[in-house]
Amino acid sequence: MKGMITQWLYSCKWFLLGGLGLSVALAVAAPVLYNSFMNSGDPQGVMMAMMMPILALLFSVAVPMESLSSNFANMILCRFQAFTVTTMKPIKFCFSHLAVWGIAAVCSAVCAILPIISMSMFIDGYTDNMLLDNIKLGVSYIAFCMGFDYIIGALTIKLKSRDKASILALVVGMGIGIAAIIIAAANNIDVDLMEVVTAIGNNWYIVAGGMVALIAAGMALMLNFIRKGELS
Repeated sequence: MKGMITQWLYSCKWFLLGGLGLSVALAVAAPVLYNSFMNSGDPQGVMMAMMMPILALLFSVAVPMESLSSNFANMILCRFQAFTVTTMKPIKFCFSHLAVWGIAAVCSAVCAILPIISMSMFIDGYTDNMLLDNIKLGVSYIAFCMGFDYIIGALTIKLKSRDKASILALVVGMGIGIAAIIIAAANNIDVDLMEVVTAIGNNWYIVAGGMVALIAAGMALMLNFIRKGELS
């Protein structure tokens, strides 16, 4: 497990430093853009202003999470993962893999702290009206990324290509999203982006349950592929 964690930290240090740099940039830009749009008096500008804290949070956590499937695919191609799995049981390999995911999630959360502190200081009413919802949304987004990337990691073992695995997972995800939109339209339900964001934040426990389900499915796939020799 230590070897997998050390390898990820060494290989993805630029992702982590890049995420921290982006976090600093967003900490500066988000309050400036929010206040600029809000003071414009234009309804479209007000809507853009309301999106700034959400976008700042989502972008600040994205880069460390992006390192996961990219690094995993590279380690498959250079056969590092094939060597690693010979030194431990497949189930331990999967849990070690999950430990790396957990550390990346913590790094993403750390990157979100700077924009949150900045917005709390320079956006009027942020702490009272938006802070808790933003934190819930950030946790939900990190949880979703963990589950989604674990599925991509398992598919990468089978397809030997991160791009193919990502496209396949994206197509399935888009299919589910389109089905949800069709169901909403058939029932005359108006879909508002801000309401969706709020609903995700308020129902974070459902997202967490979905993450657990995605990780369980990904682990089952990964174990199956490893035991079939797909990683060798």
